[in-house]
Amino acid sequence: MVLDRCRVMGVVNVTPDSFSDGGCYATTEAAVAHGIALRAAGADYVDVGGESTRPGAARIDAATELRRVLPVVAGLTAAGVAVSVDTTRARVAEAAIGAGAVLVNDVSGGRADPDMAAVVAAAGLPWVLTHTRGGSRDMYAAAVYDDVVRDVVAELRRCADDAVAAGVDPGRIVLDPGIGFAKHAEHSWALLAHLDALVALGFPVLVGASRKSFLAEALPPSRSSADRDAATLATTVIAALAGAWGVRVHDAAGSADAVRVVAALRDARGAVAARRAGRGGPMTPLRVFVVDDHSVVRRGVVSYLDVLDDVEVVGEAADGRDALEKLGALDTTATLPDVVLMDLQMPRMDGVTATGEITARFPSVRVVILTSFGENERVHAALQQGAAGYLLKDAGAAEVAAALYAAARGEVFLDAAVARRLTQEIRGPRSGLAALTSREREILVLVAAGMSNKAIASELVISERTARTHVSNVLGKLNLTSRTQAALVAVKEGLVGPR
Repeated sequence: MVLDRCRVMGVVNVTPDSFSDGGCYATTEAAVAHGIALRAAGADYVDVGGESTRPGAARIDAATELRRVLPVVAGLTAAGVAVSVDTTRARVAEAAIGAGAVLVNDVSGGRADPDMAAVVAAAGLPWVLTHTRGGSRDMYAAAVYDDVVRDVVAELRRCADDAVAAGVDPGRIVLDPGIGFAKHAEHSWALLAHLDALVALGFPVLVGASRKSFLAEALPPSRSSADRDAATLATTVIAALAGAWGVRVHDAAGSADAVRVVAALRDARGAVAARRAGRGGPMTPLRVFVVDDHSVVRRGVVSYLDVLDDVEVVGEAADGRDALEKLGALDTTATLPDVVLMDLQMPRMDGVTATGEITARFPSVRVVILTSFGENERVHAALQQGAAGYLLKDAGAAEVAAALYAAARGEVFLDAAVARRLTQEIRGPRSGLAALTSREREILVLVAAGMSNKAIASELVISERTARTHVSNVLGKLNLTSRTQAALVAVKEGLVGPR
């Protein structure tokens, strides 16, 4: 189903020293119960962390972090909660993913552990990259910026580029401006005021301002960090209005209501603006035909379209062949739709084939794709068959309306994530050794030395699965098919001497 609002990520700190709730949920039972309560209050994700990242916090070892986090992740997953793991360690992320985590929240921006990218890429899960500088103990010494908004956007862009170069799907990257991380209060306020600059990069944006110290500047001095939930709610509204993908909060209930109110407001504004811009003045309703093999999705889309006063749903179909038959019947009575909203993966006849048939047989009808699949090959195929738009099913309701109006005007409308992938394809990836990360170069040298995946894992103190992923990435980036070829490249490029 289309999720047309900002996500809410509830916080569960399984730590004794977090700035707001350290020690409150130190046992597995307490942490799991709190996570379930956050989900019941409206959180889409529950973010479980076992290491405090507050300024000045001392690091713990991986074994301690695993001991704190894994039982909670497993318990919440068993309860049907979507779990995010808050960690900077690849080893912890990999174990948490094995226990059921569906998202990795990395407050180091991917810089703390060179193996994290391989773990995330292998799992195919979303990866939150948070802006920071330095570690917990020295971050404020690095809080010096020429222009904090420009500098943070540029540094996060580099984090995202490095992640993509390491094999992470760009559509799985989420950026976080790092409110409070290596930032004084004035820096956090500036970033909150200019979230649109980060949203403009095209990646989903997560904002974590909950209960943080910069809010104290706007509040009475007697307020403790736990008394900043109302102020946090205001930041949730600011983030949602700016187009943020999600907010990370300690109190989920208020933010869950707030993002729904903002979504309703944005939908109303978007629908009115689209009608004014594209339909201008009294006109007959835009006629739309909906094609999707999932009846629940189809009915949800139809229900939304029925709310728009200048859109008329003139028919539905469960697959491409069914759509062609029904459109043929409408054609005999001169009542064809203006736009067909088309799914891709369907029985009997898929959406790409149906799009080609529709545009050939009914030239006046425009087709907009609405699908869960955003791979470039599918986008190319749909556009080549005449599609006038391509949306993913996590698009907002206002975005769906805007795509329909654009198609009716003879324009092409692309989902932001789809457009970003196409742009990345046009720019082209780095090739040869330049495409390898520093860890992948290290892997190449070890492969050239004749080491097995098991030996590489032992040498680098990583899991064998991670080593295997690294080797696969190296071969793929160098367009090679064997370890022998990789060894020859390493010798040719001077990374190792001939054996």
